[in-house]
Amino acid sequence: MIWKRTSAGQAELKRSYGAGLGAVAQNLLMILDGVKTEEMLLRNLVGVTREDFRSLARLGLIEPADVIAASSSTVGARQQATSTGVPAAIGLDKRFAAALANVIKTHLGLGGFRLLNACENAVTTAELYEVARMAIELIQQRKGGAAAGEARLQLERSATNFGL
Repeated sequence: MIWKRTSAGQAELKRSYGAGLGAVAQNLLMILDGVKTEEMLLRNLVGVTREDFRSLARLGLIEPADVIAASSSTVGARQQATSTGVPAAIGLDKRFAAALANVIKTHLGLGGFRLLNACENAVTTAELYEVARMAIELIQQRKGGAAAGEARLQLERSATNFGL
């Protein structure tokens, strides 16, 4: 799941004191950027647990970055497949990750650095598909529908070629 700060979470960061947050929770709140997945952060941040995410969510300081990333239901998987143009799958396919990294580099260059980093650190194909969705959305915003359509087709072909 990908988390982002709420407006209450943003306000919490601006305060000189925490709302009873421990150091780990404060650091986690600071690092959340709406791009890195929970799994990436759990692997790379010392002392952070799933309960830290849940606690910040219960306090209303963070929320899922979007409904598709937060959903593990079949409907969510279908929505995710529709938004990325590739089918939902389990596990991680390094070839699809390489294809996605190529799409990001080709269409976004240095402007896609954060997405490229998220792609490289993805643990599951579902995480890759979320990065793909965000990449296509960013390409749409920056380069328009034609470039986004081209990127989507590249990813669809890659998924098909790799049997996903």
